[in-house]
Amino acid sequence: MIEVTDLRRTYRGGTEALRGVSFQVEAGRRFGVVGESGSGKSTLVRLLAALDRPTSGRITFRDRRIDDLPERRLGFLREELQLVFQDPMGSLDPRMKVRDIIAEPLRGAGRAERVAELLDAVGLPADSGARYPHQFSGGQRQRICIARALAPRPSVLLADEPVSALDVSVRAQILDLLDDLVRRFDLTLVFVSHDLSVVRHVCDTVAVMRRGEIVELGPVERVYEQPEHEYTRELIAAAPDLGRVLASWREGS
Repeated sequence: MIEVTDLRRTYRGGTEALRGVSFQVEAGRRFGVVGESGSGKSTLVRLLAALDRPTSGRITFRDRRIDDLPERRLGFLREELQLVFQDPMGSLDPRMKVRDIIAEPLRGAGRAERVAELLDAVGLPADSGARYPHQFSGGQRQRICIARALAPRPSVLLADEPVSALDVSVRAQILDLLDDLVRRFDLTLVFVSHDLSVVRHVCDTVAVMRRGEIVELGPVERVYEQPEHEYTRELIAAAPDLGRVLASWREGS
């Protein structure tokens, strides 16, 4: 689905945000990218979404190279790859009702039915569409963002720190929701986080990034149980036990 080859991004002043990053994401898989602030995660997200261009290297999406295409030729990518951002309020227009936010990328008949279907899919009441973003909690706003991302029926969901701005109990709910939606809609997921425990509960493969490079790549359980790089071991040691939070939330729900 996605192939990244020797990707490099250098900014003015010589700052190297990415230094030779390579990986593949197979269709239907859940690929996690984990690393601390400054590791290059945000730069990678922008390049995968064709919101920025690499200094060198290449990115292909369904065997089509996207890193050198002008915006006018990226229509296929804008439909097939959708993003969910860290701050839901920052990515929602406060002047628009929820139904209009979700329907914005849709064309033709059946928009109202699609909005109703998506509100139900993300666990929001049908009358939510008539309200504005500020009338919802942070977790509910993230559900709206997820519904908006799913509206054009993408094949890839790119989630950039989608739960880091939420409290722990709400975080567990959104992770369970993403897990359900990825299965239900047969999505390929690229999930970016600074927390390896979060990635462990969502993804099947993980790339650990540090200072613009991938220092470890492999099945998430292997990386978590038998980390090879010292930096990976540090991330694991610093991560909270999200499993206990998820278990307690599921028992109470």
